[in-house]
Amino acid sequence: MKQLLLICAVVMGQSVLAADKKPLTKEESAKVIEAAIRKYGENTPVIHLWDKQLTDLKGVEELTGLTRLWLQNNHLTDVKIIKKFKNLTHLSVQGNRLTSVKALENLAKLEYLYLYRNRINDVDDLGKLTKLKHLTLDENQLTSVKGLETLTELTDLGLRNNRLTSVKGLEMLAKLKSLNLYNNQLTDVKGLENLTRLNELILQNNP
Repeated sequence: MKQLLLICAVVMGQSVLAADKKPLTKEESAKVIEAAIRKYGENTPVIHLWDKQLTDLKGVEELTGLTRLWLQNNHLTDVKIIKKFKNLTHLSVQGNRLTSVKALENLAKLEYLYLYRNRINDVDDLGKLTKLKHLTLDENQLTSVKGLETLTELTDLGLRNNRLTSVKGLEMLAKLKSLNLYNNQLTDVKGLENLTRLNELILQNNP
C-alpha cells in the first residue's frame, strides 16, 4: 500500500510540474505536432500529445482518422479544431485552461471524456453527447450540472472540487455506478436515492 501511494504521489507530482512548465509558442507547438504526425503517421487512429506544453493545435486537423486523442497537461485555452474529429470515442483534455466545452458539442461518438482540472463553468453544451459512459469534470468552476441530465448512458461521473449547489437532473442518469461530488457547496442531494445502480457515492466536504 505504501508503495502504491508513493507511485500515485510521484505521478501526480509529475503532472503538476508538467503543467507549470513554460508554454510553447504557436510556432513551437506546430513543430511538436508535426513531429508527432511523422511518428504516428497521418492515418493513425490514436495520438498522444500529453505534457508537451502546447498552446495551439494547428496541424492536428490532418489526422482525419482519429478515434482517440490525448491532450492532457498542456496549456490549451481553445480546442475548436477538435470539432472536426467526428469519429472520436476517447478524448482527454484534462489539465489545460479551457473555459468552454462548446467545441465538443457535436462529437456524438464520444464515450470517454476527461475534462479534469480546467476552468469550465458551464457544461450545457455536453448535452448532445448521449453516448458518453465516462465523464470527469473534477476541479473546474461548475455551479450547475445543467446539460448532463441527457447523458443517460453514463456509468461514471466525476464532479469533485467544483462549486455545485444543486444536483438537479442527475437523478435521470439511471446507469450511474460511480458519482463523486466531493468538496462542493451541496446542502441537498434529493433525487440521488433513485440511482439504484450506484456502487460508489462520495459526498464528503459539502456543507
